[in-house]
Amino acid sequence: MSNYFQRERDTISANTFPLSLKKYDIKIFWLVDAKPNYPLAGEVYLGAQPNEQRSLGIARNFVMRLSNQYLDSGVNITMDNFSTSYELAEDLLVRNTRLVVFTSSEEANKRDVFASVFCFSKSMQLVSFTVHSKMY
Repeated sequence: MSNYFQRERDTISANTFPLSLKKYDIKIFWLVDAKPNYPLAGEVYLGAQPNEQRSLGIARNFVMRLSNQYLDSGVNITMDNFSTSYELAEDLLVRNTRLVVFTSSEEANKRDVFASVFCFSKSMQLVSFTVHSKMY
């Protein structure tokens, strides 16, 4: 990546490529610069291997591995809720990296459009913002 200039809009995306059975889906985690859609890194998730002990924090480990060379430089990482946890946000904050998460929630559908909910802790803030309501 010697010719690539990092921006502040790095995005981690987990794409699923479904096969005929859900059990055999292929999941690929991507780190992408969101502005030019330039892929920076990718890793295939192979699932639990035979005789392998099930581990916790698989998504967190993917995020930390994919973004490792960009941490400590003040970038924002944007992702969906699949890879997100409070612990991951804390780990990234220690490495001077901010986490932005986009989710869709059934609860958001019950709130007014543009309604916001705020939560604060010593080092974190959570903002839940309803952009639009779904029409069924």
